[in-house]
Amino acid sequence: MSYKIYGHRGSRTRLPENTMPSFKLALEEGADGLEIDIRTTKDGEIVICHDKDLKRVGGVNFTVSEHTWEELCAHSAHCPEVFGETYKDQIFVPRLEELLEYLTTNDALLNIEIKHQEDREYGYIEKKTIELVKKYGLEDRVFYSSFDYYILVKLKKLDPAAKTALLFGTGLYNAGEYAKNLGCFAIHPGMVGALQYNDMQKALELGMDCNVWTINNTDNAKKLVELGATGIITDIPLETVKALRE
Repeated sequence: MSYKIYGHRGSRTRLPENTMPSFKLALEEGADGLEIDIRTTKDGEIVICHDKDLKRVGGVNFTVSEHTWEELCAHSAHCPEVFGETYKDQIFVPRLEELLEYLTTNDALLNIEIKHQEDREYGYIEKKTIELVKKYGLEDRVFYSSFDYYILVKLKKLDPAAKTALLFGTGLYNAGEYAKNLGCFAIHPGMVGALQYNDMQKALELGMDCNVWTINNTDNAKKLVELGATGIITDIPLETVKALRE
């Protein structure tokens, strides 16, 4: 079975995570696709940001959903805990649309993880995301995952053709069957869930894909691929590509 390598938030050990330079570098390093996180600003812009605030990635006390896109643009996403001040005022939180437009220039895959936001009703971010993906003609290359399974259900109601994946860490009994019942095409387990609980093998037997996160040990990546994993989500796409394909 073939497998794909996804840059988790880009190539985040080399450039600030979830930013355009990080995404571009991951693809240059040989990743087949990207894994990103999205949420919304106060004025409804869909932006690529894992955390609900910029404390970790920007070093400022700034909650994304409480501010407008224009206000967000005033703060860089330079990940000071990892890179210090090297990229301060040089790299910023991108809008989802910026990445989608860039993906029209290549053939990369995209895993969009949708974050739950208590200040937004179900349906807003799901509907707008689907519309943007269709705007750029990327339906065949994009799939959606979430820890909030109501989001996965909403996506399928809005677009029955949308490809969704059940995202979880460990301890989700019969994950493959549960995912199939939700209309998912794949499960996205953490490594322990994939191996210790045998979630991956069970899902594969049901004809589902299995993309495992976040695999930063190349020996583990090799083992998972040998066992049939369809995707490796990693912070180190360069090392993973070299270990598996060179």
